[in-house]
Amino acid sequence: MVEMTSSRRLHDWEMRAAQTVFADAIDYNRVRVHEGAVWTNTLDDWSRRLRSLSPRPVKQHNAVALGFHCFFPVKHIHPVAQVRDVNASSMAWMLHELAHVWQFQHMGWRYLLFALAAHLREGGRVYDFGGEAGLRSCRRKGWKLQSFNLEQQASILEHAYRLLTTGHLNSTWYAYLNDVD
Repeated sequence: MVEMTSSRRLHDWEMRAAQTVFADAIDYNRVRVHEGAVWTNTLDDWSRRLRSLSPRPVKQHNAVALGFHCFFPVKHIHPVAQVRDVNASSMAWMLHELAHVWQFQHMGWRYLLFALAAHLREGGRVYDFGGEAGLRSCRRKGWKLQSFNLEQQASILEHAYRLLTTGHLNSTWYAYLNDVD
């Protein structure tokens, strides 16, 4: 059964969750969430073939952010009354795509070229920032969040959100969250 694509604004609780990472650095009223956009998985499948990467696991999906629009191949999050009722992984996935919205707001459409270049240059390691140890090492070298490629930035913010929701966010992660402006 093929899902129909639906489009909506961010729910208020999604905005509140995003503000824990981005504060007011995103114009949330301009963000549109498109669910059921299966072309995002197809795009990832083609990209993997072209780059000779292993196929995408069947239950793994690919989302794409273009400007203020976040495209998800599946129904992302159903409206709920409380953020705590939301699967943390779903909201973290949303935060990853909102990181690209944040990048777009700061860089314009150049962000897309930089993200594509990172994918071509880094291949399957495009999201790898070295975990917490990598973040500490890079911070000692003077790196900020913006020193990482755009996908690494989104992954760092996604992981920070996961840690924030479980109460395990420490000073290493806070330092990079403070780089969000």
